[in-house]
Amino acid sequence: MKRRINEEARVQHMLNAIIEIQEFVSNTVYEEYLQDRKLQLALTRLIEIIGEASNHVAEETKNRFSEIEWRVLTGIGNVIVHEYFGIDYDIIWVVIQKDIPLLRIKLEQLLSQLNKDSD
Repeated sequence: MKRRINEEARVQHMLNAIIEIQEFVSNTVYEEYLQDRKLQLALTRLIEIIGEASNHVAEETKNRFSEIEWRVLTGIGNVIVHEYFGIDYDIIWVVIQKDIPLLRIKLEQLLSQLNKDSD
């Protein structure tokens, strides 16, 4: 039997994946990334985790924190899972460089608010 994971834990999983992504790419340049298959696969898996966890966030929370692009998060996770043979690692790199830092900030704010609400 699977245990039920609460919403705060899901958001924390997303943040943990982002932190790992940022740690993995710190001091890494694009050319190194292109040559490192293990890094590509690890980053892809972490983005998949973000997408899957976002899929289990309640609609009420998604509506409340609408500045987060929930559909995009779920969509990218689905693309990685279902189109694993056609992943564009250039797009993964751009997402990591451009979108992940802002997503981290938004998720940290969301988690902070959820923690305040539960107090």
